[in-house]
Amino acid sequence: MEIRKIDLAERDEILRGDRYAYSQWFHQEFKVSQLGTINPDDVFVAAIAGKIAAALQNFRFRQSVRGIVKPMGGIGGVWTYPEYRNQGCVKNLIKAAFIEMKTKGICVSMLQPFKESFYAAFGYVTANANLELKVPIQALRHYLSQNSLSPASSEPIDRWQWERQPASDLKDPILAFISSLPPQQHHGLAIPGLTYEQWCLWYRHKICVSVKHNGETLAIALYSIDSRTAKEGGTRCIDIYAMFWKNLEARDRLMAFFANHRDQIDYVTMSVPANSHFHTLFRDAPHPIEAIVSHQPWMVRVIDVSEALRDLPAPAIGEVAIAVSDPLCAWNQGVFILRSQEGKLSVTRSDNSQPDLEATIEGISSLVYGTLPLEELLYKQCLKLPNPESNSIDTSNELSKVLLQWFPVVPIFNPFKF
Repeated sequence: MEIRKIDLAERDEILRGDRYAYSQWFHQEFKVSQLGTINPDDVFVAAIAGKIAAALQNFRFRQSVRGIVKPMGGIGGVWTYPEYRNQGCVKNLIKAAFIEMKTKGICVSMLQPFKESFYAAFGYVTANANLELKVPIQALRHYLSQNSLSPASSEPIDRWQWERQPASDLKDPILAFISSLPPQQHHGLAIPGLTYEQWCLWYRHKICVSVKHNGETLAIALYSIDSRTAKEGGTRCIDIYAMFWKNLEARDRLMAFFANHRDQIDYVTMSVPANSHFHTLFRDAPHPIEAIVSHQPWMVRVIDVSEALRDLPAPAIGEVAIAVSDPLCAWNQGVFILRSQEGKLSVTRSDNSQPDLEATIEGISSLVYGTLPLEELLYKQCLKLPNPESNSIDTSNELSKVLLQWFPVVPIFNPFKF
């Protein structure tokens, strides 16, 4: 088995495998624009007897982790042809991706699994899924009364404006706006690092609406719309893919934009953070608001312990030595000293130090992303105290108090699927 990157001439092989694994198979040559969505530098393949047997794409993102932006590898497009399964193809692809991430300074990784237990074997831990809402559009009408806003064409430049454009044309402005937001607004937000061709294909069916005041963009939303006459039993719907805002007034004016579709649309769908008190956003819904948890939760993993922990918020003054074990990433094996300095974590390696705590890579990943409370991590033995008899939380204990303040549980939210 050979693990390698692809060349330009092999892009159609990757698209063919994607189509076989994720779509409806049909034989048709790929267009140049479709080939352009495959960036050879993102793709690892496993070749057996000279034939591509499996593939993995490692997209480069930036992610807000507890409010600190970190380089992130987004694993996606993983497939193996059925005749090559159970031969270790994906295991070797993931190992290669981990090594490349480390080499390129990428310290964390995230993915959406087809099956959580499969990726758990590689050290990924389950976080949470997004909450998906289906809201009667009439429940947004109150935003119209409190936000009088006319289309941009008839509004003076010194007042609020809407601007609607194809999202596929706005890669740089959209990403620049998201990057300008306080990173702590959404823990887990992954800002895409896509090529122009990838962006155009992924967002070709999306519209971008911007809310501006005095020419400054204060809110944006990416959405798709189907306002054709509904088929029998169907509904007309706006699907809001992602929304971002710099202040609450801009958010409300964004809601007012969607409320203006009430004569042609029945429902609005949107993703919100798992802990959202979403009912406060709506009023007088004529039908129940539907809320479901996406069936695919995010899974997360630390690739480089030192860089993932460095600069994370550390409100409590303290020092903790953690002995980390990571069978797939040898560079993470060892003892790491965590200290609070000016409200942030500093990390140094000191393999001769006596650890206060032992952690598997699953335990470290859970601490970094806040997926589980400390007590449960100890119960699952992802974390271990040196004295087995005291392997439980004691809030009067200095170590426990520091860890609880450094690593509180917090849900992640990321609307950008890959």
